[in-house]
Amino acid sequence: GNGYMISNLMIDHDDMGSIGLFSGITGTVKDLTIKNVYISTESSSNIGALAGALSDGAIENCHVIFTSESRMYGTGNVAGLVGCTAGSNYYSENKITGCSVISHDNDFMIDGNKAAGICAWAPYGKSLQVSGCHVVCNINGEEYSGGIVGDSYGANDSYKIELSSYKGT
Repeated sequence: GNGYMISNLMIDHDDMGSIGLFSGITGTVKDLTIKNVYISTESSSNIGALAGALSDGAIENCHVIFTSESRMYGTGNVAGLVGCTAGSNYYSENKITGCSVISHDNDFMIDGNKAAGICAWAPYGKSLQVSGCHVVCNINGEEYSGGIVGDSYGANDSYKIELSSYKGT
């Protein structure tokens, strides 16, 4: 990221698996802002503005800013930052630190089956550690949805959320 801002990210496509600026991240992405995101899909699995999936990686100091022209909609796992976590084994580590997802439009909503501000789905022991992250936007999910993380089914002992906040409906 190196402090750069990407504006007007638009993805309107179905059947792509994981969708975002990056389909998946393995490694570290830091110091990046994405402003005015429009992602709409009927049949993709993991949807996030930054990445569809985070696999054995880290995201640091990355920010997503939604405007009145933004949209985040999908029938799968939809989050402002990352659709889901993954990894090479049960003890895979994924860390998200100092990130934010902010909407400047009161009518904007992250909308999906499982929906969240930071990560929609952290499945089957794929470790997720969220620290110092903040979300200000509305979330609409059909099941297992939350302000920071949606579904954490089967999370292992290193799963944690700390020093983070959510404001929205």
